Amino acid sequence: MNQSRSIEGFAAHMHSAGLSCGDELISDGKIHRFHVAGDKPGSLNGWYVIFSDLVVAGAYGSWKRGEKYTWSAKGIRLSDETREKLNAQLAKARSDYKIERHKEHLSVAHFSQEKWINAQPAKAQHPYLVKKCVGTHELRQIKNHLLVPLMDFHGEIWNLQTIYANGDKRFESGGRVSGMFCPVGVKAMGESSKLIICEGWATGASLHEILGGLVLCAMNAGNLVKVAEGAREHFPDSEIIIAADNDAHTPGNPGLTKALEAGWLIQATVMSPQFPAGAEGTDFNDAVRLGWRGHDHQYTRNLHDSR
Repeated sequence: MNQSRSIEGFAAHMHSAGLSCGDELISDGKIHRFHVAGDKPGSLNGWYVIFSDLVVAGAYGSWKRGEKYTWSAKGIRLSDETREKLNAQLAKARSDYKIERHKEHLSVAHFSQEKWINAQPAKAQHPYLVKKCVGTHELRQIKNHLLVPLMDFHGEIWNLQTIYANGDKRFESGGRVSGMFCPVGVKAMGESSKLIICEGWATGASLHEILGGLVLCAMNAGNLVKVAEGAREHFPDSEIIIAADNDAHTPGNPGLTKALEAGWLIQATVMSPQFPAGAEGTDFNDAVRLGWRGHDHQYTRNLHDSR
């Protein structure tokens, strides 16, 4: 089988797994990333590698889904030697990818830190803060753009989320998000052993204003587990509460599902917002704006407490 036919077969196999790449496939033994249909716009979670000296074999998958597939041309059985070579090349390609990602993370971290330093304290009149009915909580601002810092448990900024006046949000491209968070209420750390973990920043601001204590905003449901694991490691004696988003109208309710997973892993309480009939909302910022003040349990439900 010639090289072009092999690549066509490889592309067909990718398509059958729901991981089609829109660009022309390159056979050079290196990992190439691509956008997976259905993932967040701009994300590059898909990957593939085709080996130039092994045109009948390659591998592909999705970092986000944790999927990995290997492929060889129909009718050709890979020898043990060839398979070992394929695995070795794939391991090297993955190692090279991790090195490049780390370099990219460091570059974005430096850019984000410089941008943060040069920004001004956020104004309470910013349209997003007014809409969400929350204070500034040490956010910063450039022009009319709010900056939300994403940091690690050592306080180092690795990325920024920019919130525009119309509520649109974006992270710095190529920066770290997994395991990162924005803290709200750092000054309250010594006043209470309670620690709350939630998704969005505005939700975290509302939770701190109503319940007090330190709040870690994981920024999305998929990051709750990583932040929760880090919090339990760094705050082993704290009472940790996972404040779930209640995505009742989204298939699988990802906010609640991931919060329960995080709660089970670190032995934490999970609470979810509830809304009166006819009221729309998914998170605790929505609940606060509807009247929740912490003591009113009609807006909350304790779902899991394994402590």
